[in-house]
Amino acid sequence: MMPPLMVVTKKNASVLRKILRFFRKNHCAEIINGKKKVPAKYPALIIDDEADQASINTRESYDDQGKVLDDYNPTTINGLIRELLGVFECRSYIGYTATPFANIFIPPHIDDEKYGMDLFPRDFIYRAPRADQYIGAREFFGLGNNEDIPTMPLYRKIVDGANYLGKGTKSTDAVGELPKELKLAVKYFILSTAFRNCRGQRSKPNTMLVHMVRFVGQQNKIKQKILKYYNEEIENYIRFGDASIENEFRSIWEEDYVPTTDKMRVQFSKYMSGCNDVSWDNIWAETRRLIEDKEISVYSVNGKSEDVLLYKSHEGKPFNVIVIGGDKLSRGLTLEGLTVSYFTRSSNTYDALMQMGRWFGFRPGYLDACRLFTTPMLYTSFSHISMATEDLAAQFDFMNSVVQTPKDFGLRVASHPTLEITARNKLRTGQEFKRDFSCKLSQTRVFDIDGEQYDRNFEAVEDFLTAIKSCRVTQEQYQKTHGGRKAPGKHFFYQDVSAHDIANFFESYETSKTATRANSKYMADYIRTMNADGIGGVKTWTVCLINVSGHGKAFDIAGLRVDGGIYRKEGFGVDSYDTTCSIHTMTSADHEYLDYDNVAYEEVRELKEK
Repeated sequence: MMPPLMVVTKKNASVLRKILRFFRKNHCAEIINGKKKVPAKYPALIIDDEADQASINTRESYDDQGKVLDDYNPTTINGLIRELLGVFECRSYIGYTATPFANIFIPPHIDDEKYGMDLFPRDFIYRAPRADQYIGAREFFGLGNNEDIPTMPLYRKIVDGANYLGKGTKSTDAVGELPKELKLAVKYFILSTAFRNCRGQRSKPNTMLVHMVRFVGQQNKIKQKILKYYNEEIENYIRFGDASIENEFRSIWEEDYVPTTDKMRVQFSKYMSGCNDVSWDNIWAETRRLIEDKEISVYSVNGKSEDVLLYKSHEGKPFNVIVIGGDKLSRGLTLEGLTVSYFTRSSNTYDALMQMGRWFGFRPGYLDACRLFTTPMLYTSFSHISMATEDLAAQFDFMNSVVQTPKDFGLRVASHPTLEITARNKLRTGQEFKRDFSCKLSQTRVFDIDGEQYDRNFEAVEDFLTAIKSCRVTQEQYQKTHGGRKAPGKHFFYQDVSAHDIANFFESYETSKTATRANSKYMADYIRTMNADGIGGVKTWTVCLINVSGHGKAFDIAGLRVDGGIYRKEGFGVDSYDTTCSIHTMTSADHEYLDYDNVAYEEVRELKEK
């Protein structure tokens, strides 16, 4: 009987080959014909960290007829992991990743004589439970089905530096003058460090991330430029008592940090324990001490740098570090105490972008000191990917609740007009499709920036409301059947509206060109198809014109006075080069139940409480 054995290794081909030879040589016997192996009789568990990286077979598996290729030959790491699994009679493979997009598109039916079954997660997919104080995409971007969920006010826009070493940059390109937003971000990091120290966190690690380019030579040059800027324009000025830099730091503190902390206390009080107020005098005194004691370092973390980021060796001591990096920072490496992120490196795939975004995590006692500097385009991309990730995670939860396995459950990922879900060679078995609208809450978050289209849509809504004005009910009439719950406010209601009028409205209204689900033309076709020959259950509709008081200017439409509509969330503004804008979430809590009478709504409430 073999004693328990644990092997920890990188996904390195030469190492995996040696491990494979070891087990085959010592613990398996060949059958006489030499073609088969007798599997080892003891169990094996293979745990694959970052299971969407290197473990995926990116080579073609099927021919044009959908049959497995005769010369099937998977990529090296994928093949070695599968061969290693085949050594054991009793084996389990478990993968971990924060971005499982590529894993769900692994061919589920491949079972090769040499390599065995592919690594599709056929038995289960579970998402790790969320810790109570964890700050993830849901909290950062205000995701959910309620328009009232705020985004965290921690995003700062990069405009001038958006194209600095941007897309198309070559390794030989010169590194120019640092963007002004990067210089500003360094000052923010100094202030955030002083802020945390004044709250008693001086012995805790404190990190700034600078992720701009993948080439290590340019990363090292950026480090030198940041060092030069820090030494000559910050350290020297503060050390010699320059009044202008104190005024600049004070302006940042009073105009940004103080109001941000106040807003965080109101909107995110759950995460603000220990975030006590600190006076400017204390902040500036600590800033000067930081500079005098040289407690801020600048590292370049890559394969060609001598800098080694070892938080353990600084445990219990001040360690404040600006980290410049690229691929090495994207996976596996945790940046402890991350407060300020400066991020401009683009990618065209969901998984690569999400892995590069390191600003989620636990921020006890200093969440209001954190800042994300990035471009509006990247911020919007991260928001969309986060929504797609949340949607996929919800599918995992539903799949498990109905006791189904991934091989029997059709998992799907929301697409994007300019981003790929994952690398194309990992998406070979994915199929593009449109969803129907049955039993779905379909809402559009994105609108084209087109003044003429807006005017046409306003006219379409006005014509629609005029056409159905005979269906409008008074507040009193609505309350008779719906008054047993939360009051509908000042909204306008129309009941028993015909499917014909609804389909005509959807036909005339223009949703965004990027809308793949909440597409008005698809909805019109769906309604007409469902009503063909009298079939379907969408014959009569309830229409609600939302009237939200306190949201901007009042306006008139179809003879009705609307006090206010739905606004974009803070932080989701638009720039001159944007072609779309997002309001983030259209609906508020219980909007989808506005047409339920008291009896039906009570059933919903009871189901929610179960």
